[in-house]
Amino acid sequence: MVPLNLFLTILFQKTSTWNFLGFQQLGFYPTYIACFIIGIKAQQNKWFDSINLNNTTPWFLIASIITVLEFVILIFNPLDFIWVHTYGSFVYASFMTFQTIGFNMFLIYYFKKFFNKTNQFVEELSKCAYTVFIFHNLVLWLYANLFKLVMTSSPLLNFVLLGSTSVVSSFVLAYFIRRLPLLNKIL
Repeated sequence: MVPLNLFLTILFQKTSTWNFLGFQQLGFYPTYIACFIIGIKAQQNKWFDSINLNNTTPWFLIASIITVLEFVILIFNPLDFIWVHTYGSFVYASFMTFQTIGFNMFLIYYFKKFFNKTNQFVEELSKCAYTVFIFHNLVLWLYANLFKLVMTSSPLLNFVLLGSTSVVSSFVLAYFIRRLPLLNKIL
């Protein structure tokens, strides 16, 4: 279902300029909802606790093979993946689904094994995460306007400049917002 939805969404977005109430990415919502439901089921059935190297390795290998295969296809036949109305475009959408599952399972296992430790700093960041979620767009917008004059044509440099300052500033702002008398009970 997810590859088919992804293919139809890409097809619809490439062939129309449809915009519903400003939501240009509305076609991706069935995928997001499906992933949300899978996440709830994973939590209820403790699937994350059962992720280990034995069941992660095959998915990671599949995702890696698909990634190499995509590069080979793009080198020898790039138009088949670019044009929306082709069989290759549907295959590409299917590839993306398996890559997402494979790489995410590996990353979940890797971070669970090596980084699932806590300290006071990490606990404080964790407490601030919801507040950051609420206010990060404002901080990002402020920095984007502030750095508008020094923005370059290099997207990577812009990402590093905006991303690093926005993330750090968002957490600092969230830390102080959570210290306010009324908001510390809510946030």
